[in-house]
Amino acid sequence: MAKAKTEIEAANKMTMDAIAKGDSVGVANMYTDDAKLMFTGMPAASGKAAIQSVFGGIIKSGVTKIELTTNEVWGTEDLLAEEGGVKIYVKDQVVGQEKFIVLWKKVGDQWKVFRDISNSDMPAPPPPPMEKK
Repeated sequence: MAKAKTEIEAANKMTMDAIAKGDSVGVANMYTDDAKLMFTGMPAASGKAAIQSVFGGIIKSGVTKIELTTNEVWGTEDLLAEEGGVKIYVKDQVVGQEKFIVLWKKVGDQWKVFRDISNSDMPAPPPPPMEKK
């Protein structure tokens, strides 16, 4: 598993570099053709085109950098689960902090993201005020 964790961390570095360059195509290419992205507050995005669109929107919203941290990796030689965290930046300011589970699938000799789900560590916003009758 130590080798697999190193390979996953290298793949995450490629994703971080693509975000920093504003390259949503590069990010989407880290995913399998049949990948699914499941982020908080939005429907699941299925397939590379939808995933590219999500990351394009994230980049256009002003996100300039992410930091991915791998805590644990376990699985088989063809399918791995990664548990970790991500910090999301606009310039030098942290605007989000999340935890995630990513399923990685071996495609040829490369690990690609097959399923990606995360949720925020930040407190939920307060509910809107109730209307008075």
